[in-house]
Amino acid sequence: MKTVMISNALEEVWEWKKRVHEEMKDFSIEERATSFRKATEDFCKKYGLKFKTLHPAEKAVLGSDLKCRK
Repeated sequence: MKTVMISNALEEVWEWKKRVHEEMKDFSIEERATSFRKATEDFCKKYGLKFKTLHPAEKAVLGSDLKCRK
């Protein structure tokens, strides 16, 4: 049997994904979008980034209506 070494960072990511899934498993798509948007806004504010709503043409390129900029 092979032993595979898994980094602590990867284990932390797996735990984070599990927690996020548990928190959001019963959310509607709209509730998830609202939650992610709020988290993005909070992140931008915390690190002094400007929160910008993109033009529809930019959305098509980036696949999102949120973008943080310095």
